[in-house]
Amino acid sequence: REFHADVAGAYLSSPDKMISALTALQKNAKVAGPSAKSPFNSLKISGSSKFIKLFATHPTIEERIANVQKTFEDNR
Repeated sequence: REFHADVAGAYLSSPDKMISALTALQKNAKVAGPSAKSPFNSLKISGSSKFIKLFATHPTIEERIANVQKTFEDNR
């Protein structure tokens, strides 16, 4: 679902704007840190290990950015 929402957002605005928004979310999640009580904590659910990915509810921001880039690479 996240991938589809990201691509839809990129169609409505632009791929660069969607990537910029995802990058901003990523920066805010890093600033907040894993122990902070922040609405961005939900973005840090997924991890890099295969075991953690089994329980992830969202793809990583890096995966989401890569998907938008791949979808629009011919249109750039």
